[in-house]
Amino acid sequence: MKEHAARFWSKVSKTNTCWLWTGSRDRHPRGKGLTYGTFGVGSRTDKSCRHIKAHRVSWDLAYGAIPQGVMVLHRCDVPHCVRPDHLFLGKQADNMADMMKKGRGVQHTGVDHGNAKFTKQQVDNIRKRYRKGAKKGSGAAGVIAAEFGVDRHTIQRIAIGKTYP
Repeated sequence: MKEHAARFWSKVSKTNTCWLWTGSRDRHPRGKGLTYGTFGVGSRTDKSCRHIKAHRVSWDLAYGAIPQGVMVLHRCDVPHCVRPDHLFLGKQADNMADMMKKGRGVQHTGVDHGNAKFTKQQVDNIRKRYRKGAKKGSGAAGVIAAEFGVDRHTIQRIAIGKTYP
């Protein structure tokens, strides 16, 4: 990688905080713009060309080879930052813990979840009707479930707050 150092650093804009990659970048998989920088090494002619994440190249140039199965993570949370002292090594679990610690891992639950089947009003209605029906021993879960086309266990889990908290 050292043989590519001059070309690599020519694609970096150093600010007071982050060192931003100005070369090519990946597209976000869900259409949210550009993300990590990519750096091409090898030759297109002999088909040895491959693209490496720019922050991984930065780590390699500054500190040496990255161990197999280890990720290069960002302290600054700027995907196209390649400043070596903004980077650290870790496993996937470290990446997830860092994400949660920084509040980027919002877990959507209940009606906010992308696969939610019920609205807030429906959940409130189900709970109210279930409580009424449960007092009478009328098999409320089965009746409500039939109306919504779901299993009675789904209604019971909603009623006790196990789902849709």
